[in-house]
Amino acid sequence: MSLQYIIDGCNVINHPLFIRNNRKKHKDARVDLEGFVRQNSLCGSPNNGTIIVFDGYPSDSFPPLKPKGASLIFSGEDSADAVIKRMLEKAGNQKNVRVVSDDKELILFARFSGAVAVSVEEFINRGHKTVKKTSRPLIEQKEELGQGEIYSINKELERLWLNS
Repeated sequence: MSLQYIIDGCNVINHPLFIRNNRKKHKDARVDLEGFVRQNSLCGSPNNGTIIVFDGYPSDSFPPLKPKGASLIFSGEDSADAVIKRMLEKAGNQKNVRVVSDDKELILFARFSGAVAVSVEEFINRGHKTVKKTSRPLIEQKEELGQGEIYSINKELERLWLNS
């Protein structure tokens, strides 16, 4: 099950964390965004789809890109938010869609659609995870649960909750 990331490009390139962490290679930050996402593995597995949506049209100085693993979309006359909303409406399985934006209306729309909304800060920080060292672990770390175990636990909780 691969995920589909839909990124509100203008939200990300104008966020202070992106501005601080981006190693500018181009005058236009929109050009750098795809590389930044890929280099920092912000969408997880390379099998996950990535669509970056920008407002408006590319400028004349915007170089023709052939991004590796990401699609760049310019919204033209519409807003990027409107394009993202249409994409969500057409998505086959919204549970596998992650919308990256700080726009409150878009976040609510994504959640209402069944997609997962991810803030820009949370998204960027995925590539810069820091581990706090303690003298001893507070809890013993265990392996993450598998899909079958998660399903069983959810079914048991559902049974308990609905029968109460």
